[in-house]
Amino acid sequence: MFLVEGKTATGIATYLKKLHVKTPSGKNTNWTKNTITSILSNEKYKGDALLQKTL
Repeated sequence: MFLVEGKTATGIATYLKKLHVKTPSGKNTNWTKNTITSILSNEKYKGDALLQKTL
């Protein structure tokens, strides 16, 4: 949604709330802009995780 449709973090959070999708913690459906931003910048979620980062 962010890359293809150009939706903002707030727009994605609103969409997920409407669908009653649970947050990553699984406790509720209260999505926030900060939750979406955290997911979009997390290296493991976006597939950029590097192993053994030290040289």
